[in-house]
Amino acid sequence: MLPYNKNGKNLVLVGTFNRGLYVFNGNSFEPFNCEANYFLKQNTLYKGKSLTDGSYVFITLDGGMIIMDSEGETKLLLNKRTGLSSSSFVDQGLIWIAPEGSISVVEYPSPLTLFDESAGQVSSVLSSIRYKGLLYFSTTNGVFYLDGKSQSIKQVTGFNMGNNQSF
Repeated sequence: MLPYNKNGKNLVLVGTFNRGLYVFNGNSFEPFNCEANYFLKQNTLYKGKSLTDGSYVFITLDGGMIIMDSEGETKLLLNKRTGLSSSSFVDQGLIWIAPEGSISVVEYPSPLTLFDESAGQVSSVLSSIRYKGLLYFSTTNGVFYLDGKSQSIKQVTGFNMGNNQSF
């Protein structure tokens, strides 16, 4: 459920697993008939979030992610065809996508930034946190951070005992 404002009315945008989006006015639900809704019905909606510019990002289990404006018009679609290999993400004020072996940030409406194995060895990303100005993320192979100066991913030392998988 996400806040939704239409014509000065504060409403709620409700996403369903496979029936798309609905607008709730406090009494009843109306289907949100929009361009993005067809995509969401076909690709199993998993999670959604409102963005600071008033648009919405929706992550699906089957088809990637979609960003739509408040009228439901598609602004950005990322999926396997466009290079997104997974639809899982972690949100730290930005849209973080964590496909197998890399981590990406979508600074909508800016271009996509991908940090993959060319920036450093990374396995499956399980969680992330921004701490003291650095982005840290836990993986199945330990804890790493993004070195902003070199634009490379570096492993945090001192965490190598036993199973390195972390959360």
